[in-house]
Amino acid sequence: MIGLGCGIETFAVAQRPPLLPLAQDLTSIYGTLAGMMPAYEPPEVSYLSSAAGDMTDPSGWETMAGAPVIANGWMSFPTSATTQSMRHPLAQSIPAGSRLQLTWRQRGEGGARLRLGPDIASVYVQSDGWWSAELTLGADRSHLTVECQGGSSSIEVTGISLSLVAAEPGHDIVLLMGGANMTGQWCGERADPDIDVPHALVDVVADGQIVSATAPLQHRQRNAGLGPGLAFAHRYAETALAPGRRLLLLPVARAGGRLLDPGAASVSDGARAGWHPSNTLTGAADLFSQALADAQAAVALNPAQNRVVCAYWSGGEAEVLDTFAVDAYQAALRNHLIPALRAGLGAPDLPIVISGANPASVPPSWRMAEAALDQDSLGLAATPFVVHEPWDDGWGDGTRPNPGTPAEALYFSGSANRLRGVAAARCITERLIGLRRLSVIGEIDIITTTVSIAA
Repeated sequence: MIGLGCGIETFAVAQRPPLLPLAQDLTSIYGTLAGMMPAYEPPEVSYLSSAAGDMTDPSGWETMAGAPVIANGWMSFPTSATTQSMRHPLAQSIPAGSRLQLTWRQRGEGGARLRLGPDIASVYVQSDGWWSAELTLGADRSHLTVECQGGSSSIEVTGISLSLVAAEPGHDIVLLMGGANMTGQWCGERADPDIDVPHALVDVVADGQIVSATAPLQHRQRNAGLGPGLAFAHRYAETALAPGRRLLLLPVARAGGRLLDPGAASVSDGARAGWHPSNTLTGAADLFSQALADAQAAVALNPAQNRVVCAYWSGGEAEVLDTFAVDAYQAALRNHLIPALRAGLGAPDLPIVISGANPASVPPSWRMAEAALDQDSLGLAATPFVVHEPWDDGWGDGTRPNPGTPAEALYFSGSANRLRGVAAARCITERLIGLRRLSVIGEIDIITTTVSIAA
């Protein structure tokens, strides 16, 4: 443990320290830190076999319209002005009223529909990625149809799964809070669908529905960048999720979201800052109240089993651009946001992990102010059940590609955000929550007498 003390200091981002050494192979480091490189695994029980879903067994697929083909693990629809489709029988008929979760990977530009009769899951994409939707069947269904809308350009589909949503799954709920380094909005990189894959036990609230979490997570803005949330979720699900439970992510961050007013010098200066509990904003601009309401609504979906297990904070980019007392940001977290969040959720000991700011772009005093909040810092700002996970300088410079302004230099790359997410999950589960399962044991995991491995 180290003792940290932060005096009052003002600074501007233009006074940031020199850049770190060039980044290492962050993708390889992620595989090591995560235990192994994540790979997509369909749900254990699916109405479509994994071989049919990943197109390694095309024998059950029947062409219904157009000229689609299956080759090299993909169902491909050539460019056409008319709708094209293929159909596959399900393992068994699914009764009316069933709630289903559909997950698939799609690339190309255009719209694909997965339909069971008139019940349709539809998405229009312009890049390679994973997608998920939930359907409630209006009648018994026995076939899945994949359609490519007319006018689409060379759509390809694979990785299809179709599973029943449990009536009342118990969820561990994680709040993903902060600014652009949480959303990934300005990370300068897109998700990699070979790495940033869905996890069979990880869900997200999206457009009022609980669906399988896919990258990029959509926070308060539509987002194409990669934040740390999904990597955090993979590690949590593999090591800390109790058997029989699922993980539910609440992406409530916003790029540009503030904890303090511009130029603030006091912890009470938060009237125009969405994350400050005392802000006077309304509607979606009031990020704190909206996050609290979303968490309460998620618990209410299954009050007997759903529980908020932790909050993950990565913010401060808006504040570090200002010139103000560095201790104001620290104190706003410690004395306002954290206690108000815990009080609002009725969880006085709610575990919270804080991911550190970009060391290539902020003064050492900023990093110290964040680190001093750690419950083991021995400083006056140490806060119970709060842990801090800094960027590991040994990984090199994790700044986004080609930053053109001091503001852009504050943001981590998508590859760096993966590391931040898995490191934050390791930190909070091993120090505060506890390990309940080890589906993957990595070379840097430590097994002790307090760790139980679930079957």
